[in-house]
Amino acid sequence: MVARRFLVALATFALATSEDCQEGEQGTCSTHLLQAQADRRTAPHHWPTFRGRSQTAAVGQAPPRDLSTPSWSWQHPRGQFHTIMSGGPVIDKDSNLYLQTAQGIRKFTSAGQEVWIFETPGLTNNEPSLYGNLLLSSTKLPGLAYAVDRNSGKELWRTFLADTSGGDCGYPAAHNGVFVVGASTGNDTRISGGNTKVFGLDTNTGKQLWEYDPDHVVWNLSPLFPDDESVVFMDFTGGMYKLSLTTGQELWKTPAPNSDPSFSDGGPTLGQNGKVYACSNYGVAMGQEGSLGVARAFDLSSGQIVWEKILSSPCNSFPAVGNVRGSDRLAAVFLPGPFDGSPNEEGSVLALDAETGEEIWKFNTENYTSPLNQAAGDLEGFADRTTEGIQAICAPAHWSAPTIDGSGTVYGLRMNGKLYAVHGPQDTVDTKELKTALVLDSSTGVVAEVYQIGSASLH
Repeated sequence: MVARRFLVALATFALATSEDCQEGEQGTCSTHLLQAQADRRTAPHHWPTFRGRSQTAAVGQAPPRDLSTPSWSWQHPRGQFHTIMSGGPVIDKDSNLYLQTAQGIRKFTSAGQEVWIFETPGLTNNEPSLYGNLLLSSTKLPGLAYAVDRNSGKELWRTFLADTSGGDCGYPAAHNGVFVVGASTGNDTRISGGNTKVFGLDTNTGKQLWEYDPDHVVWNLSPLFPDDESVVFMDFTGGMYKLSLTTGQELWKTPAPNSDPSFSDGGPTLGQNGKVYACSNYGVAMGQEGSLGVARAFDLSSGQIVWEKILSSPCNSFPAVGNVRGSDRLAAVFLPGPFDGSPNEEGSVLALDAETGEEIWKFNTENYTSPLNQAAGDLEGFADRTTEGIQAICAPAHWSAPTIDGSGTVYGLRMNGKLYAVHGPQDTVDTKELKTALVLDSSTGVVAEVYQIGSASLH
C-alpha cells in the first residue's frame, strides 16, 4: 500500500510537470522535469529539528484557523497511554513525519498512515533530527549515536559514546557534515541526569571528530548553528558556549551570572539579529513554583550578555524570536512556568523586545492544579505504561517550546494538555477570522484561543 501510494504520487508529480510542456517542446520538457526532480531531491526538509529549520522558532506560514478538530490522530495501538513521545515529530521534504516513542521511531505519511517502525538500539528520550536522507539520534542505555535511512528505516551506522547517557529529552542535530550530540550521564549533586560531554561526529560514518567537556551538565541539549563554522549550546545553569563546528575548539563561553547553583531544562534560540537568547533560572532556583527565572540575550560574536531580565516565575522552556502582533519590534518570546509538583501553578506567555529586554506584552494563563500535582496524562496512564514496561511518567516541563507563526501568533502547549494560541493585544485581532472563543487576560488586554489537545496522541 505504501509503495503504491508513493508510485501514484510520483506519477502525479510527473504528469503535473509535463502538463507545462507545449507541443513540440519535448526536449525542453524533459529538461524541466529533470530539473524539478533535482530540485525536489535537494529541497530542505519542512521541519528537520524540534524547532523547525529557522532556529528562531518563527515560521513564515500561518496554520489553519480552526485547530479544534485535527485532520487525523494517532495513538499507540494498545491504547492512548501505552507510550511516551519524545517531543513532537520532525517532517521531511516529502511531508512524512517521524516520531520518537518509547517503543521506537515511527514514520507516518502526511495522511497519518504508518510506514515503518525503527526499534532504536537502546532506550532513549531524544527527539531525532533530519539531515539529508539521514535520521539522526542517540540512546541513553547504552550511550550510542546512530543514523537511519529516512526512506527505508534501516540503520546505517552507530557509534558508542559512553556507557550511559542522560534520560533527559535531548535534541541532537547536524549541520555541515557534523552531528552534535551529548553523552555520559551527569551526577551533579543538585540533580542526576543530563550529559557531561558534547561530541561532534561525521554524519556519513559516525566517526568521532571531537569531544568537549562543558563547565556544567548539558540538559535537553539543543545545538544551534549560526553559520557553517560554529555551534552554540547552553548548560543547565544558563551558561552559553560557542565552539568550532569542525574541531570542537572553544571560541567563547559565558557563565550564567549569579546562577551557578541553579538548574533549568530550558535552552537557547537564535535571533535574526546576531544574538542568541536563553531561558533559565536565577540564583539557586531549581525551577519550582515560587522561584525566579531569567531571560538573557547574548552577543553571538563575543558571547557578552546584552541584557538580562529577572522573571517572577521559573523559565524551563526555550524562547522563540520573531514578530508578534501589537508591536513592530522584533520580539523574544518566553513561556515562564514551574515544574509540576505544586498546586495552583502559574503560567504565562511573555513577549520582550529582542534588542532591549523591555516587555511588549504578557498573557497570564489560568492557574493549574491536578491530582497529586502531576501533568495531564501522567497519573491516568501510569498503570498502562507500567504494564508496557516503559517510563511510567513523562514529567514534562510546564510548557513546550513556543512557535511564532507568520501572522505573529504565539503557540505553546502546556502541561495541562491545552494548546494556547496567543494573538496579542485585543485591539490587534480580527475576531471574525477566529473559530474558537477568545480568552482575555483582563489584567493585560492580551487575548488567546485555548484548545483542549490532551496528551499521548499525535494530531
